[in-house]
Amino acid sequence: GFVPALTAYRLFGRQKMRSQRFSLLFLALAAATIICTSLAFTIIYRSYYAQWHDDFPNIHWFEEQFFTTASSTYQFAVLGLRSYFPLGITALFGASWLMSKKPV
Repeated sequence: GFVPALTAYRLFGRQKMRSQRFSLLFLALAAATIICTSLAFTIIYRSYYAQWHDDFPNIHWFEEQFFTTASSTYQFAVLGLRSYFPLGITALFGASWLMSKKPV
């Protein structure tokens, strides 16, 4: 999630005070990391259940894709986000602090 967060920082972080840059980096890094990890989790989940899904141009296939994606996102939110809390918040805070020192 670093590259999308850095892109958002470079787009929106110009001519801002350091506290605003820190807040932007903190939110951008957190959101991008969670979204990219959730997408990776969804791809893995989808590849596992693909053998039981219908063929592609079927309307039932789209329904299966939707519910597979929704259930994998829910499982990531319940089980996967816990792994970020002990050290992830500290690393997120440190990375945001270091990157916000220099203006864009």
